[in-house]
Amino acid sequence: VGFSAWLIVAAFSLARLRYNVPGMGAFVAPTAAVLLLAARLSPAGSARESVALGILGRVHISLVALGVAMFAVAAGAAILYLVGERSIKHKHLGVLFRKGASLETLDTVVHRCVLIGFPVYTVAMVTGVWWTIQSSLAMRPQYVLGMAVWVAFGVLLLARLLVG
Repeated sequence: VGFSAWLIVAAFSLARLRYNVPGMGAFVAPTAAVLLLAARLSPAGSARESVALGILGRVHISLVALGVAMFAVAAGAAILYLVGERSIKHKHLGVLFRKGASLETLDTVVHRCVLIGFPVYTVAMVTGVWWTIQSSLAMRPQYVLGMAVWVAFGVLLLARLLVG
């Protein structure tokens, strides 16, 4: 969980360097703080559990964390986009949008984050299936949720390519 928080902050920092998206920090900072607090308050795993993961398990978990971090930054930018679009329609621009990123920039950030996160998450899904088969692990609810997330972002990318 803590690793995910740091990846989200790193992805935001890269987006901030490349694009002018200062408003996203309003979403990233509290999210990272909550994740770091959750990581701090959760019980630590034993060394035996860590060894049982193996290399494939560690690769899988790292890739999932990276993919989810990219999706989280995309979600933050998408929320900012929706709020900005609504404020433009109501002709009530706040300070955040007078000095912040344009809607086009936010759309680009969302699209690029999903374009990076989707292939990473796809590889994570493949390594997860491989790891499950190798380890003889039982089917768990998070596997179904992970597949649903993958399908949702796949539909998003496909809609973006087909509809625009």
